[in-house]
Amino acid sequence: MLSFVTGSLAQPSINTLYPSTLSDRAGDHVAYLVSATASSGALSYAWYQTGNSSVLSTSNFLVLTNIQPSNAGAYYVIVTDARGSTQSSNVTLNVLPTGALQLYSTNLI
Repeated sequence: MLSFVTGSLAQPSINTLYPSTLSDRAGDHVAYLVSATASSGALSYAWYQTGNSSVLSTSNFLVLTNIQPSNAGAYYVIVTDARGSTQSSNVTLNVLPTGALQLYSTNLI
C-alpha cells in the first residue's frame, strides 16, 4: 500500500524583516522586527551579529540598547520550525558619533 503526504514540506518563510538599515547615534536604542510563517509547528528565532556566534535574542525582534560603535555592522535572524531553518538577509546598523546631526525624511501632505 502506498501512502502520500500532501501539503508543503518547505522550511519556514520570512515575510518581512524591518527595517533593512538603521543609522542612530551612539547611546540610542534600536530595534529590528521579523515576520515569518511556519510550514510546520511553532517558530523559534535566533538573532546574530555577523562574525559573532553568540545568540543576541530568541524572539521575533532584536532590541539593542545604548548602542556603541562596536554594535555597527550586519545582523541576521535564523527562523526555525519542525521542518528546518531559514536565514534572513542581513540588516545593517550604522552608529553615528554622539551629537551627530541626524536627518529624517517624512512624507507629509
